[in-house]
Formats: sequence, structure tokens, C-alpha cells
Amino acid sequence: MKKILFRKLLLDCLIFFLISLISTSIIIWIFQAVNFLDIIVEDGRDYLVYINYSLLNFPKIISKIFPFALFFSFTYVLTKYE
Repeated sequence: MKKILFRKLLLDCLIFFLISLISTSIIIWIFQAVNFLDIIVEDGRDYLVYINYSLLNFPKIISKIFPFALFFSFTYVLTKYE
């Protein structure tokens, strides 16, 4: 990895991967957090339960999106360079 081209390619893939992973994870997390509002409304739970459910769901979302974001970032950057 001493060549500048490989460093640039790795940096571009990493930046696009992180941006796509975080942005899609936040979007899905917001949709699922809105679905968890039923816990508060129907079951009469405390808002701390809602926050715990929402926050503990975020790592699961990231682990599910990780392979897709990785594949999408590499294909996007390689086609952009082509």
C-alpha cells in the first residue's frame, strides 16, 4: 500500500462506506423508533423503556446494513474511477 493510487482508492472507499452506513442506519433507526412509540401509547410504559429499546436496536441495524454498504461503496467508487 505504498502507492498513492491505492491510498486514494482506500480512502475514498472508506469515506463513502462510512457515510452510507451511518446515513442508512439513522434512517432505518428513525423508522423503527417511531414504531416503538406503540410501547408507550398502548402498553403504558415509561419513556426510559422506549429510549432503551431504541438505543439497543441501533447495533442490530448497523450489523444488518454493514455488508450491503460495503458492497455498495466498493462498486460505486470503482465505477466512479472507471
